[in-house]
Amino acid sequence: MIFLATCASVDYYHYILPNLIKNRHVSKLHSQIKQKKRTKIYQDFLEQEAGVLLTTDISARGIDIPDVAWIV
Repeated sequence: MIFLATCASVDYYHYILPNLIKNRHVSKLHSQIKQKKRTKIYQDFLEQEAGVLLTTDISARGIDIPDVAWIV
């Protein structure tokens, strides 16, 4: 998980990181994504064996993700 300050920075790094990190799923969550889609993204991330979740502080409020190795 990588926490970023703004929705725009999440979008920017979501665009950039897949080119830098090969063979890893890169997901994004922020408040400008509708709740239904955020729920789907969250569920898809949980099903991944390994990946990166880019997010704002929206994910700091009660989201529990088991087996997270790094939080930046």
